[in-house]
Amino acid sequence: FNWRYGDFTVGGTGRYIGSHSEPVGGVDTTISSHFELDLQATYSLPWDGLVTVGMQNVLDEEPEQAGQIYGWEPFDFSLYPNAILGPVPYVRYQQNF
Repeated sequence: FNWRYGDFTVGGTGRYIGSHSEPVGGVDTTISSHFELDLQATYSLPWDGLVTVGMQNVLDEEPEQAGQIYGWEPFDFSLYPNAILGPVPYVRYQQNF
């Protein structure tokens, strides 16, 4: 979602991975669903620049750990790339010419 008011823009992105099952030793093991929320705010500068501040994984959600499925890894890092980092703040500057 995005919301704009004058020179300010506020936005958010949600990432949802539904539950899924994997057979382990002849038994289906279910991994519960997972949701992460990212938020950011941008200000448009008068000299055609943008300043953005935001945070990934605002809710500090971690996926369910299932080492019996993924081996020594507690979860599938390809599905949850930001989960091990927790909330990640960032600042970005963009200059348009």
